[in-house]
Amino acid sequence: MTAPGGTLDWIERNLAVPAREHRVAVGGAQIAYCAWGPQDDADGILLVHGGLAHARWWDHIGPTLTGSRVVAIDLSGNGDSTHRDAYAIDGWADEVAAVARAAGLRRTVLVGHSMGGVVGVAAAIRHPRLFRMVVTVDTRFNDAGWPGRDKPSPRFDSAEEGIARFSTGHSRTDAPLPEVLRRHLAQTSLRREGDGWRWKRSDRLWIENASLRDLLRRLVVPLAIIRTDGGVLDADAAAEMRDLTPAPSAEAVIAVSGHNPFLDQPVAFVAVLQALMTTWLPAIEQLEPQNTSRPHREIG
Repeated sequence: MTAPGGTLDWIERNLAVPAREHRVAVGGAQIAYCAWGPQDDADGILLVHGGLAHARWWDHIGPTLTGSRVVAIDLSGNGDSTHRDAYAIDGWADEVAAVARAAGLRRTVLVGHSMGGVVGVAAAIRHPRLFRMVVTVDTRFNDAGWPGRDKPSPRFDSAEEGIARFSTGHSRTDAPLPEVLRRHLAQTSLRREGDGWRWKRSDRLWIENASLRDLLRRLVVPLAIIRTDGGVLDADAAAEMRDLTPAPSAEAVIAVSGHNPFLDQPVAFVAVLQALMTTWLPAIEQLEPQNTSRPHREIG
């Protein structure tokens, strides 16, 4: 399969840029993270994956955000981070803050996909001095919590069997992922176990619920909402998110995309994110404090 408009070449070029792998101890667990870009004197971008995903889902995005130190985290229970007995949004938020500090990030933009957006909002509330802006990506209200896991993930006799079975879910059926990207995500999602292979995620991933509505009421860091025309967040829910927060807010829409716009439309996703960081956020930061209470703007 070839992606339209040179996207396939763009993806392959970025996947060829190696990520630097690191770990930091947080609350008795080793939290893994990947980094790209300058290591000193650079603004930061911290990428937080969604449910049952991991840091390497951002491998084709991190190298494109030039001029920034870009970090992607494996929340505990996911990817190459330690598994815990129990998980909570606040605990994950503290892991995000610890990684930001360990990576030496400054003036950091926090980008969270789906459940990772809730984690990002919680992190900005608990550690507001660390972050300039929170960007939620197709993050919806979580009144019913998230489905948990309490059973072993499938075991595969070979890595190739696992790769063949891998699916990101929630993608648009009329826009399948380029095979090079789907295969990369699958390979980085597998770990060797004995004479077989299993997914890199905790078998017991019950998550203590945290109300996004309650969190948004406490957010003071600027909020940018990215949604799609085929995702789980609709226009009315996005408007409610903006109304709930006292922070400045913006909204952007990515077309022809499902729940994972950074996979379905990666070039457009990067363009929207860069526009938010280089145009909207500086304009907000230049406003007088008394005028920044509730400005809203739509981008794209």
